[in-house]
Amino acid sequence: MIIGIGIDLVEITRFTHWNTYSDQQLMKVFSSSEITYCRTVPRKSAERFAARFAAKEAAYKAFSPYSKHLPPFFMIFCGWVTIVPSPRGPTYLIDWHAVQNYYEISPSAQIHLSITHTQTTAGAVVVISI
Repeated sequence: MIIGIGIDLVEITRFTHWNTYSDQQLMKVFSSSEITYCRTVPRKSAERFAARFAAKEAAYKAFSPYSKHLPPFFMIFCGWVTIVPSPRGPTYLIDWHAVQNYYEISPSAQIHLSITHTQTTAGAVVVISI
């Protein structure tokens, strides 16, 4: 059963300068592993930051309507999820136990994430199912 769906699109050009930010600045939105991944290939860092930002925004949108109380600020939510590349294909969310606890979602819930991009736009869709 689907309990939440979120989608987000962002312009990649908004993220072209993010690779110049300090780790401390980036850690407000991304985990250290996400920052490392996004900076691994400098010519791809803007699209990688953009895609991960879109994924976190999509996840936030998927979870927020189902909160029994006010949803947390987006920046707090960003610290609760980490997005990592799968060695076999699609990207997925991990380390989201704080989100599960806050929203009181069943431990059997699953997050399905799809990330895509063109030369100018990055997008993500998140589906939460139990």
